[in-house]
Amino acid sequence: MRSVAKRQSAQGQVTNLTRMAESADKLAARYNWYYAPVIEISDPAFIGRRIIVRLEDLVQDTDSVIDELAEFTALPLGAFDRLATWRTLVDFNDKRLMQEPYHSELRGRPLTAVRIGQFALSLTAEDIAAIEKVCAPIMHAFGYAPTRPA
Repeated sequence: MRSVAKRQSAQGQVTNLTRMAESADKLAARYNWYYAPVIEISDPAFIGRRIIVRLEDLVQDTDSVIDELAEFTALPLGAFDRLATWRTLVDFNDKRLMQEPYHSELRGRPLTAVRIGQFALSLTAEDIAAIEKVCAPIMHAFGYAPTRPA
């Protein structure tokens, strides 16, 4: 989110994200706001229709995750090719698209683990502690342990 905010600021945009970009706890609260509606539902019927897929699991154990998704969704995913670029009508090399703050050079590309753990390169220990405190319920729901036990 900080990277997006920096790109927005560089383009002269003032958004909620640019306003809170330096506050790890505010960014974490925004993250919670995004995922909480799905995580907080306790209705067993809904929970039975929800699957959580963590990116690191998908890129590090692709075959198992794809098998799990295929079983859960009843979709024929056996031909999924983790090394293929995504088939889409969107041209991810379009210059205008590449200038959008939310653009990533990984969009439309094959699965990769290149971003796993990258937070440690751009966040301070204080940032990580604040994020883990604010996001503790979401982290628990997604099966993440804190980087440093409380």
